[in-house]
Amino acid sequence: MKLIISHTNAAEEALVNTDGRVVLEYEQSYQHGDAIEIQFEPDEIPAYYWVQLDSAMLLAKLYFTQPVWRYVIPFGEQRLVYPETSFAGEKHLVQVWQSDIPYQQTNLAFNPYDQVEPMGAFPHAEANIETRHDPTFAAKMRSMVTY
Repeated sequence: MKLIISHTNAAEEALVNTDGRVVLEYEQSYQHGDAIEIQFEPDEIPAYYWVQLDSAMLLAKLYFTQPVWRYVIPFGEQRLVYPETSFAGEKHLVQVWQSDIPYQQTNLAFNPYDQVEPMGAFPHAEANIETRHDPTFAAKMRSMVTY
């Protein structure tokens, strides 16, 4: 598995470390158009993975089915539904690791990293209409703030 942060000028990459976690410390401000990408080997999917794309976001257990998952960093009005400090500043910690226990008790509907377009990560919510394409009406779980 590879973890890549792609931005307008270049890309930074992290590989799996010895305990099976992929950890990337990114020390730049995100710019509009930046994205976090997870690339899986064919034998690594489908499978459950723990994902935390920012320290201000909650850890989520996601089920990945496609070899590449791309998360576009939210900006502008898209950021309004996220905690104020998420994806802000110049120090970021991104973590991904495979779940050892795929069938443990968890909230099966919780995915704070869900995006409008289906990208092969589940759970994924869809709606037949979103009012004015306003992100506050997007079909996804809202409990993203850490306490």
